[in-house]
Amino acid sequence: MFVFSLYPGIPYQLRIITDYEAYYPGLFKDIYFINVPRAFQTLFQVLKPLMSEQTVGNLHVFGHDKSEWNSELSKRIASDQRSFKFGGTRVI
Repeated sequence: MFVFSLYPGIPYQLRIITDYEAYYPGLFKDIYFINVPRAFQTLFQVLKPLMSEQTVGNLHVFGHDKSEWNSELSKRIASDQRSFKFGGTRVI
């Protein structure tokens, strides 16, 4: 799972996005952001226009609503492959 830090600020995040788009487009199939604060969700909406459609399509951002992100993860990852923390049954 790939996660941005909110603390370094927007210039740092812009650098990550521009470097990813320039050097690693399409590297990840899916990136899930789970339990993100509203500030990150707002920032993500601001940064979306800077990303390609492929990258935006691979990013999945979820807040604290467990039913929402759990149903999405269930479509892609079997419950026996996810820990309890992520709504699965796997004991790590």
